[in-house]
Amino acid sequence: MIYNMMFRWRTHLHPLFLCFAIACFALISGLRAQSSNLDSLELVMQTKKLNTTEQLELYYRLSWGYMDVHTEKAFSFARLGIKFAENAKSEKDLEWLAQLYCNLGVGYDMISKYDSALYYFDKSISIALSIKNERQEARGYICIGNLYLGMGDYQNALEYFMRALPMLEKQGDPQRVGILLHNIGTVYQYLSNMEQAMKYFLRVEKITRETGDWDGLGSVLVSLSEITLNEGKDIDKALDYARLAVDIKREINDKYGECIALLQAARCCYLLNVNLML
Repeated sequence: MIYNMMFRWRTHLHPLFLCFAIACFALISGLRAQSSNLDSLELVMQTKKLNTTEQLELYYRLSWGYMDVHTEKAFSFARLGIKFAENAKSEKDLEWLAQLYCNLGVGYDMISKYDSALYYFDKSISIALSIKNERQEARGYICIGNLYLGMGDYQNALEYFMRALPMLEKQGDPQRVGILLHNIGTVYQYLSNMEQAMKYFLRVEKITRETGDWDGLGSVLVSLSEITLNEGKDIDKALDYARLAVDIKREINDKYGECIALLQAARCCYLLNVNLML
């Protein structure tokens, strides 16, 4: 799993057109629903009398919501929110301002303008430090880690993920901790340190099973299957991981994740020279 924005599960990307086509159908229906929600938020902004904090939250939600579907609108709402917050003084308003800067950074990261992304991530972290908000500080570090991960700079990615980890663990949100641990495991996998990668993926498996996070469990099972298969020690076990991932992703109707899990299961079957119906 590598990052899908901030705290959403995402399995490894494989160049398989059929999987991509199936995933697109699921994505289109999701985007239609998201667009309807964003239209409702814009209507609230136009028709309701909001206080400063409510207005900043709305700018944040609109900029974040449009990030996947209309980048220019995402940028526009983030900048409007930042301008609106020029004289923000309360901790809550400053937190929203930090999140708006973070949104701008994510947007620039998505269009590969890394210097601009780092500039806005740093501004977000500076505000978080000034108000002693570790949750927002961790978010900034994770964003920078994601940026370096996307650039293939795995050592820097690992450094920033490790900065964020103790802060997230203190906040008592096991799902977010699990996602970050999965990212750390992925970095170790890219660094060919399979022992460390397995260590972190097994921690994620434990967390997702204990919390009933089936999406996360399905994703980490694919990663466990990949490492087990690549080590070449127990292909049958790698297949078991992949089959369970297929079942979970199918049960929760995650078409994209199901395709990735099916592809991993197919790799195992090929090496075992077996014909398996899934």
